[in-house]
Amino acid sequence: MKRIEVHEMENFIKDALLGTMYTNSNVEEYNEILTILASLAAESSSSSEDSEQEQIEHPKCSNFVDTIDSFEDEDFKSHFRLSRTTLDYLIGRYEESEQTRFATKAGKTKIPAKTMMYMYVWYLSNTITYRQLAVLFGVTKSTAWAIVRRVVAWVISIGHEFVKWPIGDALEETTRKFLQRKQIPGVIGAIDCTHIINAPIKDKHIYFDRKRNYSVVLQAIVDAD
Repeated sequence: MKRIEVHEMENFIKDALLGTMYTNSNVEEYNEILTILASLAAESSSSSEDSEQEQIEHPKCSNFVDTIDSFEDEDFKSHFRLSRTTLDYLIGRYEESEQTRFATKAGKTKIPAKTMMYMYVWYLSNTITYRQLAVLFGVTKSTAWAIVRRVVAWVISIGHEFVKWPIGDALEETTRKFLQRKQIPGVIGAIDCTHIINAPIKDKHIYFDRKRNYSVVLQAIVDAD
């Protein structure tokens, strides 16, 4: 199988980001984000290589999507870290996009948007390898790798719809919910930080944290929901 070149992945990410960055975004900030994402993709590029021998040695499940659909709501959220309603919404949005179906190889069945979204969220929420993901969903390892990155790019492309400060009625609704739930007036968000245990190849020493890991610090603010 043809290896996916690093520069192709960089361009793929760049195209996705160009459509989402605000017009007044800082150029240096944009370049830094692009460098981090491209470096992470470069480190993972070897995962796209799949041998014919591997296909023979690793039989794959054929009905895992049906198994997921049979989960009770509590089990579904436990595995996906998202409610079924939220994931169904994402699937619906993804089906409306230009990337609705993904062709693996000529003559093979195309992978539905629902399966692709299941694969993406399962990969994020369960910390498994591409090999394990491929076995579960009945695809090759290289296809699993490509699907995860394809959906990542799509999520980035719609991120600006959700990652934004509340204004107007949304702002009032957010403060009302925080007051109702935590009895604290005037709150528009809850802030916290976490570490993504990975780091760009360039200047890796800069990302050595206090817990002696190489990580990228993520600071996030969420609303009352």
